[in-house]
Amino acid sequence: MNKELSTTTQAQQLRSLFPGCKLEVKRRKLVWCYDLQPTAISRRYTVKIKYHPNSKGVMTPDTYVMFPKHLPLAEGEFKLPHVYCNESQRICLYDWRQKEWNPTMSLATTIVPWASEWLYFYEVWVMTGEWYGGGNHPGNYKEVKWPIGYNRIRNFWIDWNNNTIHWNRGLIIVLSLRLSISC
Repeated sequence: MNKELSTTTQAQQLRSLFPGCKLEVKRRKLVWCYDLQPTAISRRYTVKIKYHPNSKGVMTPDTYVMFPKHLPLAEGEFKLPHVYCNESQRICLYDWRQKEWNPTMSLATTIVPWASEWLYFYEVWVMTGEWYGGGNHPGNYKEVKWPIGYNRIRNFWIDWNNNTIHWNRGLIIVLSLRLSISC
């Protein structure tokens, strides 16, 4: 069984991978802020992660989009998709019931990339009105399953029917060794 990463270790990894981030650490609490840009043509979003013990004492990350304060909505929509709270813009990055994340995992290599991935799917949602980010949605949003073969931790999935490997936002490798880059 893996050991829970300490708040100090989490902070060191965040500082190392995201130089210039704002980081505050107090005992078993950590607050991290950084500007994420999901694609080269995307706007920058200020994201905050509050890492703290939940009501059962288990370390838990809560992730918020701080800027822009009021994320624009898709046409005809009245609330953001895949969030815990529309007003605070606390975004849903994993299903805790499925144990997709736990305190043995690095915030820097899971929660932060997942937040960027959420922002990408948010931008697509604003343009199309469809949420393609997967996950379980309360209320009007239908449950969407991840594609077969999608590995959420590594952020890729293999489509054996079309001989392609996909990563986050698109095709990166065609298995016939043609390379198509998507960043």
